[in-house]
Amino acid sequence: MRPPWLAFAEIVGACSEIGSWYIYCEKFAEIALLGFCERPAVFLEKRLVTEFSIEKLADALNRTSFLGYAESEGSKRLRDMLRAAYLT
Repeated sequence: MRPPWLAFAEIVGACSEIGSWYIYCEKFAEIALLGFCERPAVFLEKRLVTEFSIEKLADALNRTSFLGYAESEGSKRLRDMLRAAYLT
């Protein structure tokens, strides 16, 4: 049986015990953000990509399959907000 917070939490945020990484996601969002205080080593970056299919936010925002129908106004607005908040 899964713990209840896995099934019922709407928003999840967590950080490492020493504050070197953070994660934020919403239950119905197509994206979760994983952030590091310092750039991870190349080995860790490669493991995240190969084992978990994690990609850089800049790459995810450039895919047409990101956030469902890429031409919808909602998708465009969310992409613009994410670009403004995290890529500038």
